[in-house]
Amino acid sequence: MGKKGTSKIKRYVDSGGYLFTEDWELEEIIEPEWGDVLWHSTYLREQDVPVLPKPGAGTHPYLRKIFVKPPTKKDGGGTSVEDDVSQLNHVWHIDQDSPAIAIKNKQRVTVLMFSETIAAQSKKPVSEEEKKSYLSGSDAVAVTFLSGGGSEPDPVSTGRPIPQSVALMKGGRVVHVLAHFGKQRGDEGGEKGEYTLQNLLVNFLIEANERRVLKGGK
Repeated sequence: MGKKGTSKIKRYVDSGGYLFTEDWELEEIIEPEWGDVLWHSTYLREQDVPVLPKPGAGTHPYLRKIFVKPPTKKDGGGTSVEDDVSQLNHVWHIDQDSPAIAIKNKQRVTVLMFSETIAAQSKKPVSEEEKKSYLSGSDAVAVTFLSGGGSEPDPVSTGRPIPQSVALMKGGRVVHVLAHFGKQRGDEGGEKGEYTLQNLLVNFLIEANERRVLKGGK
């Protein structure tokens, strides 16, 4: 793509566009234009890891209906409220050599989902050569940040409530995740990575469409 291509993407996002990236696009698209925000660290091995919502980000609109079970019918009718709020056992598939996410500007970035397994691996350089230029990674599996909206910190990093009104947002937004949509594995109940990523994308697109309508888009 080159610098000319990534610069066009940056201008699009800054003007209110939405960008979803995954896996090596961290190096190919994010780093050339938002290298002061995100970078890569350790290249991970292929594995399945448990994922949870990052503390403080559980009410983020992008996580809507991801970490709760659908209503469970009771004998005799009705649904179980207890089951409605139970956490799912989400599993995320990591590809061989997927780059762990290093967060360079923690005030601008919201970690949506994390894994303690990734945290343990992404902070351990594996060679002396890596140690010379190594940037410590994080526990992040999915992150998001604003672009083109000025220097306002992301609300999750400050502890303030997350704005639910898209009318208050400025600029555009980026979401980056480890691994690839097509390689996430679903199960019969949709409780694994496939539907986790699918719902995250749906929520992302819903917000993008709401903002487009506010701007008079068709």
